[in-house]
Amino acid sequence: MSTLKSAPFEPVPLALVPEEWRIVWALREVPEGRLRDELLSLLEELLAFAGSPHCAQMQADGVPCPCLGVSCDECERVLSRLRRLRAPTREAGLSG
Repeated sequence: MSTLKSAPFEPVPLALVPEEWRIVWALREVPEGRLRDELLSLLEELLAFAGSPHCAQMQADGVPCPCLGVSCDECERVLSRLRRLRAPTREAGLSG
């Protein structure tokens, strides 16, 4: 189950860049139900996975290295997995 769904709702003013707005609006267009629940869970897991690559170059405060352009094996592993996840949607012509 989505951890976001179980959190209490409190409106928060938030500035989003256009890419973030597209994601929010696309998510809001998915009807309530099992499909949306699975999508939310998948997105949360993907964001946690991509946001925490556990780089060897991680700083003392736990923040990953600031640049994915660095030839870090762990960052490359994360990027490779994300590309593999995108492959089926690209092949089906579903990605923009």
